[in-house]
Amino acid sequence: MKINTTEKNSLKSLGLENMDGVIVSTGTKISTSILICLYLQEIGVKKILVKALDDDHGKILKRVGATEIIHPEREMALRISRSLSHPNMLDFIPLADEFDLVQIEPPRDFIGKSLKGLNLRAKYNVHIIAIKELVPENFLLVPPANFVIKDSDILIMLGKSEDILKIKALK
Repeated sequence: MKINTTEKNSLKSLGLENMDGVIVSTGTKISTSILICLYLQEIGVKKILVKALDDDHGKILKRVGATEIIHPEREMALRISRSLSHPNMLDFIPLADEFDLVQIEPPRDFIGKSLKGLNLRAKYNVHIIAIKELVPENFLLVPPANFVIKDSDILIMLGKSEDILKIKALK
């Protein structure tokens, strides 16, 4: 079935007001995304996630009913810039202005040492909340203090951004 999403009655016929949420992504068609967002809000869709091309587009979308604005190009650019500036960081999740949850390769100084021996909480004020063992393949949530880090492990660490940066600088 093909419909014109810029016609309110066409959108209404889909029963979208019964969905948990609707995602709107119309490429570079700013006016189309604004119109669809407005109609979804008028129809009664409670959660409307919309791709915005820039901040002004996002402001307009918010005013016509978007509940969440997504900036995929900006988010991907930030992700790539972080990976280039911090090559040993594998993944990054910002939690708050000053806290991060990251996956990192262990610095050389960590390899062959136990978590207890490294005493990361006291020295760096960070927490290892999980470890992905690649050899053998295993996932340890809240690893024990006697866990010895291997060069094939991935450390999943929680802490203040500045403290995590100190560990990443060790290489």
